[in-house]
Amino acid sequence: MSSALTQTCLSDPALPCDANASCSATDGSPSRACLASAVPLGVSYSRVRCCFRCCLLGAASELGLDAVRAQWLRETPPHVFEANHGWWLPPPLDEPLYMHASPFAVAPIRALASYLGPKPDQNQSAAAAKAQAEHTYLPGLQIAAEARALRPGLFATFAFASSARYLELLPSAVPRPATVIFAADGAMSRRWIPSAAGGWTQDEHARKRAALGEAPSSTQFFFSNPKATAGDALSHPLPRGLHSDAATWASLLDGREVMGGGTAAVPAFSPAAAAARPTLLLCGCCMDASYSRRAEKLEALRNNSFRCDAGGGRATVGRHEFIEELLTSRFVFSPAGHGHANHRDWEALVAGAVPVVDYSPDHVELWEGLPVVQVRDWATVTPAFLEAEWRRLAASRDELRMERVWWPWWLHRFTKAY
Repeated sequence: MSSALTQTCLSDPALPCDANASCSATDGSPSRACLASAVPLGVSYSRVRCCFRCCLLGAASELGLDAVRAQWLRETPPHVFEANHGWWLPPPLDEPLYMHASPFAVAPIRALASYLGPKPDQNQSAAAAKAQAEHTYLPGLQIAAEARALRPGLFATFAFASSARYLELLPSAVPRPATVIFAADGAMSRRWIPSAAGGWTQDEHARKRAALGEAPSSTQFFFSNPKATAGDALSHPLPRGLHSDAATWASLLDGREVMGGGTAAVPAFSPAAAAARPTLLLCGCCMDASYSRRAEKLEALRNNSFRCDAGGGRATVGRHEFIEELLTSRFVFSPAGHGHANHRDWEALVAGAVPVVDYSPDHVELWEGLPVVQVRDWATVTPAFLEAEWRRLAASRDELRMERVWWPWWLHRFTKAY
């Protein structure tokens, strides 16, 4: 799909978009640059999906990502897809939502650690279960050898911080990846990659990378929870993406998700848009309140007259109910947990709400151009403060870069080196 067609589709909602049209007709040579098309404020999910459909399918075919996804479906044990409300289910190739599984489902090199091992025996001892997990850890590496994308510049995605050892285990015939993605909870930096047993000094890191045949600046790293990456041009923060499966989200994004409550007739972040979202701040719902002083932050909000429940795991609220809550809220409490990054950050953005997050210098780059409120002191978060933030966003809405919410923009960034 040409960039011009995709951009025109996104920029002019009055133009018809046929979600079932053939993708063979373009106004020029296919180009993956269409993945980086700007998404104006006020474009609905259904429109985004329709406009990016041929672009995503064309990029997948060009890069061989269709073969990678097919291998994922063929070789991954069924119990993996059943875990965590389906968050390992690979989304369709034309799905613009950034799901948790998106960077795994199309990565020519990937590893999920023990997730790809045999399903644990419920009757075995804890020690035996741990031994089995360790035994099945290394075989978790998958390389899509049949994929057309297996060439210099492919990207790799790893699930956990300790997966860094996989960079050393790659066969010599496999090109070094130009992009490495670590979708891990724990904080990491490039200083500890690759590492089989703890961190290295910077000199050791450079020496090891040289031994792997890589130039010092050849690989871009993306971390869900980067640590001390300020000034490091090769390390970047990574979205956590949406929890559960894409079909659940797609079934509920019916137009109400337009950012800031805006419509064709009602400007985003206007008083009229606010009336469509009666909950000023969704707080306490669907999270573990024990992480990283979350309970203290909830108490600070309650002291400022917000009605926040006691928290608890996602199982306390059904997925549909949670998404409905997001669709009727203006702001969403999304404090740091095990790491600074949360699925809730992106769930709020996709649902058209504004996430309120803990300030982290290592995540400032991630929030550039997005409607996000970064907080240093939760005691300052009052109803008046959020109303002022709503007005600030209204004044700056023309500066927002909503394409950064969607998977196509990130796929372009991960693959633009090849």
